Amino acid sequence: MTDAVKSPARQVQRPMQLNLEAHYTQRYAIFVPATTTMDDVLQPGWWAHVAKKLRPCDEVKIIPEDMAWRAVVFVRAVGRVEAIVQMIEFTEIGGHEAIAAADAPYYAKYGSPSVMFRVHRRDNNEVVKDHFQTREQAERWIVNHVKAAA
Repeated sequence: MTDAVKSPARQVQRPMQLNLEAHYTQRYAIFVPATTTMDDVLQPGWWAHVAKKLRPCDEVKIIPEDMAWRAVVFVRAVGRVEAIVQMIEFTEIGGHEAIAAADAPYYAKYGSPSVMFRVHRRDNNEVVKDHFQTREQAERWIVNHVKAAA
């Protein structure tokens, strides 16, 4: 007789291990104030007021109100008033060259979710026009307005 060589046991997945993604993870989105930075988001305590909704393996898309960037974080651990997250994606969105000249009599600035981007008069900061969805739209208005006034 010959010695039979035993092959290692195959690793197989059990049917109960395969589930819909929603069984294991959720995807959330959160709009944050325009002043929020990515460093803020990565602090565990920053998540204190929403930690109870999160579970490990969840993903959260973060979008500031001025839409200057967007990020996706992966939730690694959750406590009662904190969440440990890791950034898995970050994209700068508003990183364009200024359309309006720096010496123009107006400038564009984000106001709030209700008024979006505004055009301000440089000499007295008075709001001239608002409700632009992007900084680029506000700066194009400035360029056109300056041309029309000349």
